[in-house]
Amino acid sequence: MLALCIIIWLELHLQVLIFSQMTKVLNILEYYLEQRGYSPFRIDGGVSQPERQRQVFSLYSFKCRFIVYS
Repeated sequence: MLALCIIIWLELHLQVLIFSQMTKVLNILEYYLEQRGYSPFRIDGGVSQPERQRQVFSLYSFKCRFIVYS
């Protein structure tokens, strides 16, 4: 199901923010996206504030297609 959603999102030129409360789910999503050639940004408790701001700005400036967030 996720693979189909990703195909549709990319065809529609959408940017995607994927939220999960569990970091293990983020690990799986991040791995899945990377294996398919995407470079998702990850924002969780281990990411510094300046890095979070840079990643969110990249999403707003269309430099990034996926962010996985916890």
